[in-house]
Amino acid sequence: MRKMLTMLWVMSCLGLLAGEAPLLAREPVGSPPSTFSTIGIIRAKDKHNVSFVRGDHFVTSYMTRVIIEDKPFRLVSLPVPCKAEIHYVVNKKTGAWMATVIKVLEIPKGAKSGWARPAPE
Repeated sequence: MRKMLTMLWVMSCLGLLAGEAPLLAREPVGSPPSTFSTIGIIRAKDKHNVSFVRGDHFVTSYMTRVIIEDKPFRLVSLPVPCKAEIHYVVNKKTGAWMATVIKVLEIPKGAKSGWARPAPE
């Protein structure tokens, strides 16, 4: 009887009785955020954002790595438009998608790098 109670207690601590994932499978507190990825055509960029044709927006920073043909570049060198795979994390407070790596897969003819000039007033 005592052995059975001990086993039930251990199983409940691990979450097996309630049908939950065991504690070992849960994301520990303070762990790095999960990284997601998506592929699409980048239609616009500026110093703070990158936008896909389908309307997805990703927050960028100077820490965002751009990879073109397996070589690292700065965000200013990202050609627009281009087909790219973006690895991102979701900010838990704001829900914003924050780009960590942008890997360029295909650069069409006519794509331009650099920053867009401000519109004349």
